[in-house]
Amino acid sequence: MQLCAQFIGVLIGIASLSTTAYSYSFEQAESDLLTQSNRVQASALLSQASEQEAKAVQGLGRPTVSLNMRALSYHQTADISTQALKTQLAEDIGQQLDHQSTNLGNLGLDAISAEIVNTTTHTLLNRAISRLPNEVHLDAKDSSFTPSIAVTMPIYTGGAIRSSQQIAKLGAQRQSLSELEQISLERLNLIRLYFGAKLQQALQHSAKAQYDAMQLHVNNAHQLERVGFISRGQRMQFEVARNQAQQLYQNSTLTYEQSLFQLQSLLNSQHISTLTTPLFINRTLQPNWDSLVNKLNTNAPTSQKLAKDIELANERVGLAKSAKKPKVFALGEYTPDDGDWFVGIAANYTLYSGLDRDAKIQAANLQAQAAALSATQATTDLTSAMHLSYLELQHAQRTQSLLAQNKSAAIENLRIQRLAFKEGFGTVADVVDAETRLQQVESEMATNAYRYVMALANLLHHTGELDQFSHYLHQADVITL
Repeated sequence: MQLCAQFIGVLIGIASLSTTAYSYSFEQAESDLLTQSNRVQASALLSQASEQEAKAVQGLGRPTVSLNMRALSYHQTADISTQALKTQLAEDIGQQLDHQSTNLGNLGLDAISAEIVNTTTHTLLNRAISRLPNEVHLDAKDSSFTPSIAVTMPIYTGGAIRSSQQIAKLGAQRQSLSELEQISLERLNLIRLYFGAKLQQALQHSAKAQYDAMQLHVNNAHQLERVGFISRGQRMQFEVARNQAQQLYQNSTLTYEQSLFQLQSLLNSQHISTLTTPLFINRTLQPNWDSLVNKLNTNAPTSQKLAKDIELANERVGLAKSAKKPKVFALGEYTPDDGDWFVGIAANYTLYSGLDRDAKIQAANLQAQAAALSATQATTDLTSAMHLSYLELQHAQRTQSLLAQNKSAAIENLRIQRLAFKEGFGTVADVVDAETRLQQVESEMATNAYRYVMALANLLHHTGELDQFSHYLHQADVITL
């Protein structure tokens, strides 16, 4: 008995978990979207990459220290002619021998003996020199390893370093704004799909209610026809209306299933079947227009991105101008093996280049002007789109009260037409028209609520406050459908 009770408890627990898994509020969908969206994750990674790029260039003005190592191994051969050396050697030694022969005469040696000695020594000298090789072959091999430490540091670059650093910094800031914009776009898309599915669900329920009502009329018509209260033609009129209602219901079901599939695809979940957050309208609460315009210019990621585009374009002008300015660097090198070193300053100024630097500067200036004009036009377009959403929001709020009155009137009219038909005073067409009108009013109310939701979402998106969307859902003046 106890085991059975435990088993039943497990089944109840599983059933409750399944119900929780299939039910999906907008807050749950929003949380899952921001953690699972590939676009949001990709945008976050790009932001991190831009931050690393900005970090990478922050040290461009610092010294660059490098360790240089030169390892050499060489083998060199050469054949050197000795003919000139032999000739010169013979002349030099011959002159010395002649001088010594003269000295022999001064020492008392007779002239004939001195001449014999001189001739003999010259002969021996020529023989000795002739035995020397006419060329010498040299073969040299050696290797060396020379380390050195070199230092370079920019002193003046014409603003190129500062502009490069600012461009990277502004690029990182712009990418962060793009990430916020992407998150807002993902939220806006989620609102469109989530509440679009709720709209299609409401239209399906309305079509189902009309179909059920028409089917009930057909059933009653068969009974009334059998007792002779209505004719066969009147009964067939109900059947035609029933068939039309059935077709409308089938179409609305197909549309709802497609909208639900789109939501499931966005959230990467196939287990969403019950959307618990209803369509809604705030009766009176609405954003202040002046506040919206101010936030559009100061808080919206899109507007801030446009401002960053202008700053980036101006920095690129400075970078282009730096190409026409001189560059000055400090440099030095030290060789530990022999203690050799040098320090100095190097300057570089490009007199002529194949790159037209003036054209680059002109292009950068034109791009800066274009960025400013684009930002102005984009702000105008955003303000216009925001104003349209603001008017749609107000219109939806005003329309809601009229539709509520129309629904009450349609319900009462349907009651009267049904009663009149039973009493024999009404026609089939009157009942069908009353049923159709009630369904139309309910559909209009759901559509109007969806328009309000999207108008509100667009306003908050343009001002960078779409994360406050749920705040309006929980206000005291909210009407849910």
